[in-house]
Amino acid sequence: MEADDGYTQRRHFVLKGHLPLMLMEEPKSVLVVGLGMGITLRATANHPGLNRIDVIELSPEILEAHQVLGSINGDVVNEPIVNVRIDDGRSYMKLADRRYDMITADPIHPKISRVGYLYTREYYESVRDRLAPGGVICQWMPIYQISPTRLRSAMKSFAEVFDSATFWYVKNHGLFVARYGDATIDYETLARRFNDPAVRDDLASIDIESPEHLLSHLLMGPEEIRAYTNAEPNIPTNTDDYPYLEYYVPGDLFYTPRDNVKQLVQYLTDPTRYVRNLPPESVERVRQLSEGRMERLLGELEKSSAATD
Repeated sequence: MEADDGYTQRRHFVLKGHLPLMLMEEPKSVLVVGLGMGITLRATANHPGLNRIDVIELSPEILEAHQVLGSINGDVVNEPIVNVRIDDGRSYMKLADRRYDMITADPIHPKISRVGYLYTREYYESVRDRLAPGGVICQWMPIYQISPTRLRSAMKSFAEVFDSATFWYVKNHGLFVARYGDATIDYETLARRFNDPAVRDDLASIDIESPEHLLSHLLMGPEEIRAYTNAEPNIPTNTDDYPYLEYYVPGDLFYTPRDNVKQLVQYLTDPTRYVRNLPPESVERVRQLSEGRMERLLGELEKSSAATD
């Protein structure tokens, strides 16, 4: 089984749809790479003002499965602005001439053969070419069954293309997020988009109750990512010619999220560094929510481990 609609999985599905759109003033067009269960697509379609959502899905069987997934995703594939295309994500990026305000991608785990090519520098370059000016990319990054060295390589490969890269985290799952050329988050835009009822209710379902709470999930900005990847200066970039993740991640089966979180928490940022127009009371609230993250993030994984022993 690759995914489910339980709480831990649903958190990152919902966040992948909402987070990048909340960083933008008036996004109109979205590309979703990977249909899956449609939870990310549902979250995306909940945003007002969008006039086109293109979905690229490799397997026609996934689209067929949506005949019975309507109760999970609100039958989102049949909404008028949604266009599903059965195609390979990389081929579409290379051949399409359309640009998008936001691209969100959820490739499966790079431990699966050939999936590592959706984490290469060249793939990210093709995504960059499909972004409209000021566009935002969001890509899922697992932190389980992958070693810290391989995670550093994956992050390095993303950041080499998007120097404004940020890294966000919910239990067991990371998100690479970057605006083309700018890492700064405008709080006023974030708060306005958060307060749309459909967006606010969807985020409340994963226990994100305010813009400040959302910002507290930002673990690393561009400076911290550079420090994190430079801690192993000789790690290779994952490229088409040298698909490092393809070769080595299948051997990382027994690495746990805790193995990665122990290292990630050494590079935690103060999220307010990357936010403009943040009222003083919100600065204080974000910092309060961010305090103790090291113990909290490690603690939740310790509880999970104890529950499964």
